[in-house]
Amino acid sequence: MKKFLVAIATVCLFSINIAQATYSPSLLDFIKGVVEFDISMNSKKITNLATPTNDNDAATKKYVDDNAGGSIPFVGITKSPDPENYPNDGMFTGNMMHPINGTMGYKGANDLCKQFATGSTHICTQDEILKTISSVSNLATLSTQGWEDDVSVWIATGAPKALGAYLVNDCLGFTYAGTSTNYGNFWKFNTGTGGSGAALLCNNSLRIACCK
Repeated sequence: MKKFLVAIATVCLFSINIAQATYSPSLLDFIKGVVEFDISMNSKKITNLATPTNDNDAATKKYVDDNAGGSIPFVGITKSPDPENYPNDGMFTGNMMHPINGTMGYKGANDLCKQFATGSTHICTQDEILKTISSVSNLATLSTQGWEDDVSVWIATGAPKALGAYLVNDCLGFTYAGTSTNYGNFWKFNTGTGGSGAALLCNNSLRIACCK
């Protein structure tokens, strides 16, 4: 057993001395998991990493590609964490006014997302919904964030589009809740197909899809 430990210590010392000849750590450093010097991998790979669970854990390329914020814009939907101050439980008409700070329009929609969906920064656009669908192989994994079958949410599409005598214009930039000529866009989630989008009268109350 002693010979075996000596052999391990010799290999460890030899490997580290190649990478950095100025430092000779003891075997105890490695046993304790404490390394206080830079290690050059000499263009070699670290493989077979476990799935990271802590902030400082290393991650595989696949894990980063699958979970990086840039790959998956969708964060969640508005659902009130405070029913006393938000009696509508995170559901809003096309006139999106933040009930606390009073912001309205796109700014109000963005602030509502920040309030209700932790980690989000704004109302999702159609392109971000489509990017989420293309980036996530199993959309059912997003169910805890609100992506559930038959749930409809407001989304933003920007420039207005004609719909006969009506305008699909994000409910006049989310400042309108009437039933005349202005419509908003919504997305109906489906974990199998991704879902579909359509136009809706602005007096309807829906949750908001929130992205980052």
